[in-house]
Amino acid sequence: MKNLNMNKKQRGATLIELLLVFVVIGGIAIAAFVILPSVQLSQRVNNESTRIATIAANLSGTFGSASNYVGLDNALGVSANVFPSGMVSGTAVTSGFGGAVTILPNATDNTFFNIVYAGVPAEACQKLAAGVAANFSNVLVGTTVIKNNAATLGAAVNLSIAGPTGYVAACGSTGSVSMTFTNQ
Repeated sequence: MKNLNMNKKQRGATLIELLLVFVVIGGIAIAAFVILPSVQLSQRVNNESTRIATIAANLSGTFGSASNYVGLDNALGVSANVFPSGMVSGTAVTSGFGGAVTILPNATDNTFFNIVYAGVPAEACQKLAAGVAANFSNVLVGTTVIKNNAATLGAAVNLSIAGPTGYVAACGSTGSVSMTFTNQ
């Protein structure tokens, strides 16, 4: 009888093998949940960086020959097609983060324009500020100056670009912020 049992082929998986499979699948699932949001955020930031650059280029190309940007607003921008596709719904202009996007003349010097992004998630703010700061003379997060090249606005040169600690302090770690980009 003992010989008979030893010659039988084993069929199916043992409990230990099944547990091992579940542990491997669980590890992969946990890694996906940890990594995926970071990848998605980076992709959204890259998309918005491109959109901001496109808006600035379209504004400069469409209205740059004028002596100033007086009268610039979203309605004019929508009618002149300065916003990339997918941002405009009726008269509302919205970023990929879900916040309002506004274009207007700079209050200090109307020969410059501002692009204002509201509702930028704090975790995206740092990457977005760092990614587009080189394309603009001034960048504000809320009321905090991240980059200030006052020479372009008729004042003495004061070029300051916040480092990583400046971005973190201005953007915070939770909630959302408003960002303002002034053209060069």
